[in-house]
Amino acid sequence: MMPEMTQKKNLYAPGKILPARPCWTHQLAGCCALVMLFISDAQARTWTNADGSKTFEAELKSYDPASGIVDVTWPNGAAMRFSQEKLS
Repeated sequence: MMPEMTQKKNLYAPGKILPARPCWTHQLAGCCALVMLFISDAQARTWTNADGSKTFEAELKSYDPASGIVDVTWPNGAAMRFSQEKLS
């Protein structure tokens, strides 16, 4: 008896979509993105208005002591400017 011939599957046939395998550079980029996310969140803080009735989360971008102007950035990327007297 003759052994049956088995046909090899051609994984690289035209039109065949291969599963994506992330290479080490993609994994490294993902890790760097997570680290940057945690670092940027570490700078955010809770701000309170002068009378204490409202609070919001934002990151300090700049402060000018001469004019008393505070620039903050919200988590969604929007920028806002306040007078120091309006914040506690």
